[in-house]
Amino acid sequence: MGKSDHQATSLERAQVDELLAALPSRDQHPKGWPVREYYQVMWTYGARAGLLQRLHWDDVDFKAGVLLVRSAADKKKYGRELPLQDPATGALKALAPGVGLVFGRKRWMTHGTELTLGCTTADLPRITGHEIRHSRSTHLCSNSKDLPR
Repeated sequence: MGKSDHQATSLERAQVDELLAALPSRDQHPKGWPVREYYQVMWTYGARAGLLQRLHWDDVDFKAGVLLVRSAADKKKYGRELPLQDPATGALKALAPGVGLVFGRKRWMTHGTELTLGCTTADLPRITGHEIRHSRSTHLCSNSKDLPR
């Protein structure tokens, strides 16, 4: 298998904010795709794309303030409850109410064209969804004083 020329990139918080602002929300996208909402939830939780692609509306409880990660949806098969956090809550509420999959079954989530266009618009290096996850992890680690060693 050949190696990619792509260099991994980690974005700073301000760069992520610029990127999210450059991505179209469901109301702005010509096909109604919730691009900004998807990447906002990804950034907030450092979530894997596969988890978001399997996220059902039954897993989102606004009243209890909980996002349920079912073990069947998680790569590591580790089910858990996460507190709903802003601005992911706002992104999810912008899409609610819904039935079935939160982000639907759209190809844009897997090929990254929308993300690449957002990077170009925000004048940022091209990144992948996985790099958003890693950028979030880096951000959390660098801003926490209570990490296990």
